[in-house]
Amino acid sequence: MDGKTEQGRGEWILARLRESGFDPILVMPGTEAGEAAGRVILAFMTYLPEKRDEERDVWIHPYYPVSQRAYRAVESLCREGSEMGIRVQQAPEVRLKPIFARIESEEIAWIVRGRNTLSYLPGVGSRFHVQTLLTDEDVPVNTYLAAEGRGPECGSCRACLEACPTGAILDGGFQKERCIRFWQLSGKLAPEEIRKANRNRLIGCDVCQWCCPKNRRPERAAEDAQRQREIALRDILENPKGMSEQLGPAIGRNLALPNRLLTQALVMAGAERRQGLKEQVEALTVHPSPSVREAAAWALGQFDEG
Repeated sequence: MDGKTEQGRGEWILARLRESGFDPILVMPGTEAGEAAGRVILAFMTYLPEKRDEERDVWIHPYYPVSQRAYRAVESLCREGSEMGIRVQQAPEVRLKPIFARIESEEIAWIVRGRNTLSYLPGVGSRFHVQTLLTDEDVPVNTYLAAEGRGPECGSCRACLEACPTGAILDGGFQKERCIRFWQLSGKLAPEEIRKANRNRLIGCDVCQWCCPKNRRPERAAEDAQRQREIALRDILENPKGMSEQLGPAIGRNLALPNRLLTQALVMAGAERRQGLKEQVEALTVHPSPSVREAAAWALGQFDEG
């Protein structure tokens, strides 16, 4: 990058983001996003809609493979930029939802929030992941923040309220303690009524996105989800360390920790009353992890009820 102007350095950042599949890319003054100076870049990576495949042994929401791909792309960009003296870094501490509610941009018409607390891009809907970068380079600004934020624009639509399998979305607001995904991400064992609604979901839910009229209907299975079709619940129960290594790059290392995988796999086995896995479940009732033991005992109880 020797001899490049400041503008050339900024153009390099944008070009690398586009090459990695980010679109749109919003750039705002850092001061508007709570930073002292520089530019804040919001890089969006979208993914294909996919209805949950209830016949699949293990279902993974397509958001998670896409978010991991986006994270690795930006991590690589920052590392490469640092080697060339370009000042750019990841900025995960920037709070996105307050920014989304106030965006005024040349690149997009708006971003709105739904009753389910998810944000929606025009023409895309809620199926996207955002990586946030901070840079001192001269990247052209295309986004500013309005003084007032926008609230939900759902009108009289109640599709997500009626469709949520655990009743997490109410007229009075979103109840995160009733959300399947909230408990999956928490690393804690969900309350029993939430476990029963989990079905074959390893991570993610998607019901409120699937029914939302602001989202496109699926045309085909997402490519990243296709790659996960052969994952077997039995394999997670019998070889959690091996499956942790396999799933880590797709859903993130923290979500793929062996005991977290085991606990969630046991919830899935119990929720779907997978009687054929009873031997594997029984073996885990003496596991060192309290959450694994509790989930195994619960799953066995669900088998007996069936």
